[in-house]
Amino acid sequence: MNPIWHRGEGGFALKQYNQAIQQLIKPKSVGQQAVDVCLIACMLFACFESLRGHPGSALSHVKSGVRILSEVEWNDNSEQHQGVLTTAPHPFVDLRELEILFNRLDAQVAQMVGTRPMLLRKRPRDMEKGFCPEIPAAFTSLEQARNSLDYHWNGCIDFLNELDRNNGYSKSTGIRGQGPLDALKTADSARREYFNAFGSWLVAFQTFLQNHGRSLDSRGLQAARTLEISHSFAMIYLNVSTVNVLNDETAWDRFTERYEHVVHLATLIIKSSTCDKFKKKKGPDFTLDMNIVAPLYAVAHKCRHPVIRRKAVSLLYVAPRQEGIWDSVLTARVAERLIGIEEAGLGNVTRCEDVPDWARISDVEVNFDLHGRLGTVKYSRQRSPLEKVRDTIIESVK
Repeated sequence: MNPIWHRGEGGFALKQYNQAIQQLIKPKSVGQQAVDVCLIACMLFACFESLRGHPGSALSHVKSGVRILSEVEWNDNSEQHQGVLTTAPHPFVDLRELEILFNRLDAQVAQMVGTRPMLLRKRPRDMEKGFCPEIPAAFTSLEQARNSLDYHWNGCIDFLNELDRNNGYSKSTGIRGQGPLDALKTADSARREYFNAFGSWLVAFQTFLQNHGRSLDSRGLQAARTLEISHSFAMIYLNVSTVNVLNDETAWDRFTERYEHVVHLATLIIKSSTCDKFKKKKGPDFTLDMNIVAPLYAVAHKCRHPVIRRKAVSLLYVAPRQEGIWDSVLTARVAERLIGIEEAGLGNVTRCEDVPDWARISDVEVNFDLHGRLGTVKYSRQRSPLEKVRDTIIESVK
């Protein structure tokens, strides 16, 4: 990160950033501000704050864009109707493109803050770009495959978070328990739909690779591996939600081979990106898309195999990157703290089974302050091997 940001200065870039904010909040002499202008500004501001090392401020800009889009109404033909702001006759960027981008950012926030529901809920439905319920027999491009996976994964995140809230801790006792039977039946039906959707997606993706895999360049291979990682975790989370009605953290242990494969794919992506002949390394990688940071964090958190989870943490450190609102170095520090909490006092941990369920933490939420890189981690852990009550703990991570 450029040291100039840490001195509270920003030169030309910071000056333009402040002027852009002033222009947006200044009342217009005629009419209202256009929706696409406000959304583009929210996205650029989020990128700028992420690069400054202010994830809390970046989150705030993402949430502002999501709120704006949540007020835009669509009819059954996916035609946009005016919300609070005006719609320009010739927008700089098509509103459907912006919705897809903010859907991804909305999902990033929901994955980081598990109690926060997604506000956009898989809107809009763009058949041409693949961001829709329908899945073809074979994808025609990586973009179509990614949009299709994002559409279903975003809905799945919302479903899993809702399931977590329904089957979470009892407020009166602090003990996790089974939800009402009718809620479980509804959850099973939704879960089967997502299993079918991800199964169909994998067939269409594999067919695409058979037809076009040999023609992919290094960046195309990176994108394909990233999609494979995302699909793997979608299946892991769905499988755990099937057996984990009582929120047994040991249910994650069945997927050690998949965690290892995710780490392997992430290693290949990092090696390929560092060898990319088009890249001139000047600092951490930056992208709005979620690629490997959140999956590696999930491995470090949910995989209790000591070697695999530490390998995931090392990859977050060795290739610093900013993926949307996720900072790899800060994420690695959070993951290290979680590992230290779980393994404290357990002696020599050599396998998943050496970390008993009572020592494992769950319901992790990460939040950032608005002006720096200070993160707060909220989690739950059983009080002791004999006491089933789980305490909620909040810690700070820099």
